[in-house]
Amino acid sequence: ATVTDPTPMQNPRDGDRLWNGDGIELFVGSEDLDRTGTLLFSDRQVLLGAKSEGNRHHVVNAADQAAIPMAVLPAPGGYVLEAAIPWTALGTTPSEGKELIFDLAIDDADEGGSRIRQLMWNGGPKNSSDRSYWGRLTLVP
Repeated sequence: ATVTDPTPMQNPRDGDRLWNGDGIELFVGSEDLDRTGTLLFSDRQVLLGAKSEGNRHHVVNAADQAAIPMAVLPAPGGYVLEAAIPWTALGTTPSEGKELIFDLAIDDADEGGSRIRQLMWNGGPKNSSDRSYWGRLTLVP
């Protein structure tokens, strides 16, 4: 992701608090796709913190934290975040035509490092506890 941000890479948080600073959040569900409401145990929220060092990722609702190789670099007017998220971290196995529920958010923090706004692809402010408005994603070759 290439993110435009006048105060880039402001995230002093770790673990399940990475959402409260600059970064990217992915929401992925692979089971019971038409069910709305609270998250299922198998749903995943992947937090990718936009910071140059320290603990930069956390997968909410995952007992084992898979290694997620990441690069976060300053760029003119913002930053670039790249991550290679293994399918094991998402709790599912890919296959052609597989459908998932999915959403993506960009978290924006000010110079103090606390989130001041969030840009969501499809859902809303309750994405971390309610899967009702996540979008659909189909895997293609």
